[in-house]
Amino acid sequence: MGEDAGTSFGGTERAGSRWAALGWTLLGPVLIVLLAISVTRCPSHLTLSSGWVDWRYPAVIAILAILLIWVMPIAIKHVIVNLRPRDSDWPEGIPSTLRSVASRPEQILPELGHLTERLEIWTARASSHQSDYLALGRQLIVLSQLAVLFLSLQLVLEPAAPCGFLLILGEFACLALVLRAILLTMGPTKEWVRARVRAELLRREQFLAVSGVGPYLTAEDLAERVRVRLHELEGEEPMHLLALAADGGAYREQLEDARFDEHQGRRGMARLDRGEQAMVAYLVHRLQDQLEYYERRSREHRYLEEQFDRGMKYVLILSLAAAVVHLVLPFLPHGEPLPPWLHKTVDVLAIALPPLGIALYSLRGLYEWRRLSRAYHDQARTLQRMRDQLLELHTRLPHTPPPAEFVMVTPTVSVEATVLDTRAMTELGELEFKFRRLVLEAEELFAAELRQWYVLIRAEHAPGPI
Repeated sequence: MGEDAGTSFGGTERAGSRWAALGWTLLGPVLIVLLAISVTRCPSHLTLSSGWVDWRYPAVIAILAILLIWVMPIAIKHVIVNLRPRDSDWPEGIPSTLRSVASRPEQILPELGHLTERLEIWTARASSHQSDYLALGRQLIVLSQLAVLFLSLQLVLEPAAPCGFLLILGEFACLALVLRAILLTMGPTKEWVRARVRAELLRREQFLAVSGVGPYLTAEDLAERVRVRLHELEGEEPMHLLALAADGGAYREQLEDARFDEHQGRRGMARLDRGEQAMVAYLVHRLQDQLEYYERRSREHRYLEEQFDRGMKYVLILSLAAAVVHLVLPFLPHGEPLPPWLHKTVDVLAIALPPLGIALYSLRGLYEWRRLSRAYHDQARTLQRMRDQLLELHTRLPHTPPPAEFVMVTPTVSVEATVLDTRAMTELGELEFKFRRLVLEAEELFAAELRQWYVLIRAEHAPGPI
């Protein structure tokens, strides 16, 4: 599964240094070359009574094998992190003044304070389980190829008994760790899914409350409603809450019904006490932040896909060249004999390079850069349209602050309603309705993406409770 798979909570590492990426990339080949040299220098007929000088090469081989098993999965991670393109100064698409005055949901509604704390906890858990899942995936890919490398060195170089035994032991260790990764991968997957679904639902709940839609469309006691919803969202089975619906029907239908009741003179939607603040908060901290995330990740994934695709092609070209040399060497004219190390080097390369190309291809499949890049690009285009619609609504809002003597109003009556005439009040209600409808449209988009991610990562289950 992809590194972030659509989530906006994790995977926000800063782009690293190209020199660091090069250093981590060269670390593996350097260790492998040192290992091959040490194997060829390994003395034969070693016994327990041999001096420490005779045992130095087996000791070096053991250390290098351990370093390769330990370092290589970590090196792959750092190569990917440091290959990320640096963020360019792209225009935000919204006026800078809006971001400067945009409040967080918990700042607009203090009742969301505890919900925000739980969101941070579940976000951290989701990021941790995601890292565990990807770490096991890297181990599975890298260590399986290291096992092939150790076996190749043992068969081709034919080292003395102690060193050959160490290479076989290294192969066994790699395969044992690969089996462990296969058996444990489902654990992080299950916990990652559970934590991410809860984090995304809690994040959505913030903006549903601020926008006054869904469970908060007619809410009077906001604190009690938030407490009840938090209990439901942190329940054992949160997936059934993904749909934007309740017992009274879909949230969109409830919004339309409330608007109809309002036109009929009956009680309808609860007015937004801070309509402009809510609109700006949703515009900046939901739509724009998510849009920037999609655009940044789309560029990063496209770049990483290109880099790994290029590296895979280079490795396969080298593999083909090594195979050709390996084929031609026996047919060369007998004259000055070629050094044995050249024959062994070609043999090792011919055996080890194809698995390296397969490893690069497998890493692309683990992170799914191509699919995520295209999916994020498509999501960003949809969010751009919604953002522009919300910007247009914001320009139509009345921005004149009410006089101080009109500030004391009931919780379910907007402050703007106390100072605007009936016609302006009707227009304001229409703007609030369009804002809420746009919020539900955007949240349905996010819910569809989360459900698709759930189906992909948990393909053995039907979409439903975790």
